[in-house]
Amino acid sequence: MNMFLNPDGFVQPSEPNEQVSIRKSEKSSSVEEVNESDDEVFPRLAGDVIASIEETTDALEAAFKGDKNLSVKLIKYAERKIPMIMGGKNDGRLMPEDVLGEAVERILEGKRKWKKNRIPKIEQLIMMVIVSLIRIEADKILDIENPLYNFLEAGETEQKKNKNGSKKRRIIPLNYADREGKASEDTIIDTELYKADKKKFEDEFDFESYDKEELIEQLESELEEDENAFFVLIEILEGNKSNIDIAEKLGIEVKDVENARKRIKRKALKLKAK
Repeated sequence: MNMFLNPDGFVQPSEPNEQVSIRKSEKSSSVEEVNESDDEVFPRLAGDVIASIEETTDALEAAFKGDKNLSVKLIKYAERKIPMIMGGKNDGRLMPEDVLGEAVERILEGKRKWKKNRIPKIEQLIMMVIVSLIRIEADKILDIENPLYNFLEAGETEQKKNKNGSKKRRIIPLNYADREGKASEDTIIDTELYKADKKKFEDEFDFESYDKEELIEQLESELEEDENAFFVLIEILEGNKSNIDIAEKLGIEVKDVENARKRIKRKALKLKAK
C-alpha cells in the first residue's frame, strides 16, 4: 500500500496507478524490504490492549487534523534522529519525510500495533516506529560493514538470528577474551564512548549540557520497552523542563514523570560509566 500526505497532513492510501517510493533512489536499500516482527521490536505483554485498525485510523486522522503542523514536527523529529542513529552512514539513503510515511503506513496496515494501555497517544507510537525504522536501516549497514565478524571467535556457541530468520547484527569485539581466557565486555562502541568522555560521571545527569549522540542513542534503545521513560526522555531532549507540562502532554501522572526521570538517570549514569 503506497501512501501520500494530503493537504491536512494525514497519510492516506494513494491511487492504484500512483507509485510513491519511500526512498531517494533505487540504488539505496529500502526500509520497505525489512520484514521485521512487530513483537520483536515492541514485545506483547499480558494485558495489552490492542487497538483495532478502525480505531487506529480514526486516531491518526484526528491527530493530523487536530495539529496542522504535526507532519512538520514528525519530519523534523526524523530528521534529527537519522544522523543521531546512523551517524555519517546515511549518505542520502533515508529521507525524513519518507521514514514518516513508512511509519504511518505500517501502523495503518497493522504491522505495528497500537497498544493503547502502554502508549496512550498515537503520536507516541509514530515516534517509536520512526526510531525503530531508522535503527533497522543502521543495523543493515553495519551488517554489510562488519563482514569479518566471527561468532565462534566472539565466544558464541551459535549464530543468533532474528525472529524473521535474518542474521542478527553484532558489533565486532576489540578483545573477545583477556589473557586468562575470561570473556571481555569491551566493544568498539564502549571504547569510543570512553575516548569521547573520560571524566568520571556525577551523581546528577545534565541532559542539556551533555550532548553525546552515542549515549542518547543507547538510552533510547535501552528505554524502548519503557514507554513512559522513552517519551519523557524525548521531552527532556526537546527542552521541556516541567514535570507538569510533560505529564499533561504525555497523558500520564506527574508522579509517573518523576519516576521515569529516575529510571532515565540511572540508565544514563550506567551507560556513561562504561
